[in-house]
Amino acid sequence: MKDVVAAFRNMSEDNMVQREAITRLLALYYELTPQIALDEKFDVSIALAAALSRAEMAGTPHELGEMRLLELNHLVDIAHRSPNMQWWRKPETLRFTPFMTLLRLVVARPKSESIVQIQCLLSSVVTETGILQQETEKFPLDALVLSLASSETWSAPDAVFDFLDDCLRRLVAKAVKYQDDLDNIITAQFNTDLQADCAPVSLLWSTLKEQWPFVAKSKPEHLASILRWIVRLSTLLRGVGEDATVLEGITRGIVEAAEARGLGGVVKRAMMESKSINLTEDRQQQSDGTLSDAHSSGRTDANAIKGEKRKLLETERLPREDENHPGLNRWMQKEIDEAVEDGAVGDLVLCLCSKYSDIRRQALAILKSKLIPKIEVTFLIQLSIIESQALPYIVGVFAARALTVLTDPSHFMYLKINKFLQRGPSWNIGRLPSYWAEKIILAEPDDDDAYHKEVEWLVDLLTDGLRSTA
Repeated sequence: MKDVVAAFRNMSEDNMVQREAITRLLALYYELTPQIALDEKFDVSIALAAALSRAEMAGTPHELGEMRLLELNHLVDIAHRSPNMQWWRKPETLRFTPFMTLLRLVVARPKSESIVQIQCLLSSVVTETGILQQETEKFPLDALVLSLASSETWSAPDAVFDFLDDCLRRLVAKAVKYQDDLDNIITAQFNTDLQADCAPVSLLWSTLKEQWPFVAKSKPEHLASILRWIVRLSTLLRGVGEDATVLEGITRGIVEAAEARGLGGVVKRAMMESKSINLTEDRQQQSDGTLSDAHSSGRTDANAIKGEKRKLLETERLPREDENHPGLNRWMQKEIDEAVEDGAVGDLVLCLCSKYSDIRRQALAILKSKLIPKIEVTFLIQLSIIESQALPYIVGVFAARALTVLTDPSHFMYLKINKFLQRGPSWNIGRLPSYWAEKIILAEPDDDDAYHKEVEWLVDLLTDGLRSTA
């Protein structure tokens, strides 16, 4: 695969046939031999950004050309299989995020089979991030695409895509916060606790409601076009099956604010246009159902993954303490740096949580005499002070994982771990779980696309820490 990557990097931009063939070969590597492909550490984001930049300059898929579209499809496939691809971070070469650039390509597409992979990707990302609800039989992504698609009376300007792009980035970065906002909106709408019979509502609406006043203040010249789009989207999502009462309440608040700014004529025009929108007929005319099929495939794959995870949670049991305690000796078989990096020193730290006092004493002796002078990690010194009783397992697990994170500055938890360790010389053990829940679930990730990784890291930490009480 190294030769294939080297050939791709050295290939001329003008040799479109060869570039399509070689990106297809790379995509097959990722599909059929993913471990080999991921070990190669091919940075697809650079090639994808260049391809998306060409797509932005071309404007429409027809102008971009079929070979360029096929190449872009293959790069999208590779990016979707790459764990470090950041769909919500805007490169310097692009006006929009990669996700929004691809969405614009689908919105402007002709009836072409050349962007099927792009449609599948959009469906999968929407499902994974939860920006649109997945409970209705009809597909909300179809409604989003149609709301942006050009017609005889409507053409979405770049200002609408800028607004939507900003809302989506905020939503992905603080998903829990916007879920709470949506719950409060629904509660206020029904003037009671959340209704079990309330129809689904996409999470995107809480972000649109929050960001609309800022657009009205900072970009008043774009209010009319953004308002028309919001009314179109509200009509289409109600047609999909989202709760009409909640959507009408949110839209009414936005419309009333627009009328107060003298946009009553725009509101009337938008309302008249919305009455002529038909999701079923327009969807067939726009895409022949291709996008719906892609979305169905993406949702099916995501549901299958969720089912597997649920099955694991139902059947997996926490391991018991190993009576042989291999962690006491495993670190000695390697160099200190390597032992820290691969978790061997972390296994030794976990011995401080043993229910056997002699095991704890041995682990303490090794840490004090052999490892602390060489590693010079302050929190190991803190842990070594506790000799009379076993550490809560949550503390041992956190210390072991923090050691591994500190060896890799590119790790998505590196900055948060460092900030925690610099807070003071002691830990409040009882607040350790709540501290990390707050810093991960309720705060923005250090990297735009790292939120779900951080949450998964937290869930693993809390799950492993259940072996004892704090």
